[in-house]
This record gives sequence, structure tokens and C-alpha cells, in this order.
Amino acid sequence: MVYPSSMREELISQIEGSRILDFGVGTGYTTKQFPRAVGIDLSMRMLERAKDYRGQLIRTDFLRAPFKSACFDTIISAGSFYYLPDPVEGLRIFNYLLKSGGVILLLCPNTTLRLFKPFVHIYSHQSFKDLFNKTGFTPEIIKTSSSRGYICFCKARKNSEVKDHLTAENAEIAERDSY
Repeated sequence: MVYPSSMREELISQIEGSRILDFGVGTGYTTKQFPRAVGIDLSMRMLERAKDYRGQLIRTDFLRAPFKSACFDTIISAGSFYYLPDPVEGLRIFNYLLKSGGVILLLCPNTTLRLFKPFVHIYSHQSFKDLFNKTGFTPEIIKTSSSRGYICFCKARKNSEVKDHLTAENAEIAERDSY
């Protein structure tokens, strides 16, 4: 999903800490200037296009991400979250990967983009609140952004009292291939 540079600037202004995971990094547009960022993507073709990326690029499936628990301050998904087949499992993995009090930042199509509905998940503001609350996050920002009103920007913080969630398969991968 293409989003305006103003949205990128707003997202970047909400980054906390120096350890950043960019899930679905694509060309690296969102986090290319952060030397401690880790960008992951399934597509080797997209990673090859991320020529100016200063951090580390890894080709991997997010659902089997090879990282230890609590290793990131911020997780960004600027155009990928809505492709996850199970958003609850995705948010549980975010929860596992984030340090206590860490944040997730999402840019997703808003409900006004019904054209995308057959291809991706489209979430209302209430749906995001419900998903965050169900998976150990406190929503801080959920708003429709951009001049055309077609992008939803979300920021949610990991609850410090919630135990990390991880499937057994991901735990084995994390143990074997830890970052």
C-alpha cells in the first residue's frame, strides 16, 4: 500500500527506543535511515530494492520470525499487517517480540477502502481496539489519517503485566535461530 510522506513522518515521530522491527519492510521506505532497525520481508525481490537501507535486512516469514523474546522497542507494519491470515496470532507474536512497554505502529487501509476487502483484512477503529485489548496491548492512537481519509494509523503499547505469547513452533525457531 502506498502512503504519503506525511504519514511516514507521523509514524516515525512515534517510534520509541532504538531497536526497531519493520515487518513487511518492502523497499525500506519507512525505516531506511535507522541503523539499528531490522527489516523483514518474505519477498527477496522487495529486499533487493531496499538499496539504501542502513539497518539489517532479513528474508523471513514473520509468523516464524527468528528472534528472541523482548528484543525490540518498536514494531512497525506500514502496509503488511492486513495481509496476516490471523491478526490475533500476529499481535501475539508482536507481544512476544516487544520489550515491556514497547509499541506497535500500524498503517492500514481504512474502512473507506472497500475495494480492498476481497484481498485483505480491513479493520474499523473498534476492531483495532478489540484486537489490541485481546492480545495484551493498550491502544494509544487509532485514527483515520491522510488528506483522503483512506489510511488508519494505530499506535498501541504492550501491557507490562501481560505474559509473552508464543506458539510452540515459534519458540523452537527462536531458540534455534535467535537473532
